[in-house]
Amino acid sequence: MNNYLLKVSEALGINNKNINTETLLVDLEEWDSMGKISLIIFLDKNYNIQITADHIYKFVTVGDIVKLISSLGE
Repeated sequence: MNNYLLKVSEALGINNKNINTETLLVDLEEWDSMGKISLIIFLDKNYNIQITADHIYKFVTVGDIVKLISSLGE
């Protein structure tokens, strides 16, 4: 799961922050409109996971994104 956490961090452009699966997305300044679009593109390009804005708004923690990737991804 750490590999997925690292990839999500990179997709959101999070550098040198201590984030984990319990980190609340609303606490991340990178979780703005561009971050959300970057995540949508990242998931589609790297894991062939297509999500909509409705899915994005259901994410509460970084772990929610990691769980999605680990359940549907590689």
